[in-house]
Amino acid sequence: MANRRITKKKNKALQKAIKIKEIGKVEEENMKSRFFVQYQGNEFEEKEIITKIKEIWKEEGNKVKDLKELDIYVKPEEGKAYYTINGETRGSIDIF
Repeated sequence: MANRRITKKKNKALQKAIKIKEIGKVEEENMKSRFFVQYQGNEFEEKEIITKIKEIWKEEGNKVKDLKELDIYVKPEEGKAYYTINGETRGSIDIF
C-alpha cells in the first residue's frame, strides 16, 4: 500500500511538472520578438536576412520545407551574413 501512495505522489508531481512545462511552451510560442542590428548608420532585421536566404534556397531549385536547419553568422563590419543550410550548403549575402 505504501508503494502505491509513493507512486501516485510521484505520478501527480510528474503530471504537474508536465503541465508547467506545457504552459511555458505555449507562452514561448505566443511571444513575439524582433531582432535588429544597427551598425554605422545601417540597420537590418533578422527576418530580412532569413527571407533573402530562403529566396536563394528556392532559386537553387530547393523547397523551403526541406530547409531544416539554418545557421547565420552576421559580420556587419563586412556588410555580410554568412549562412549554412542543413549543415551542408554554404553562402553569403549582402546585408546593407
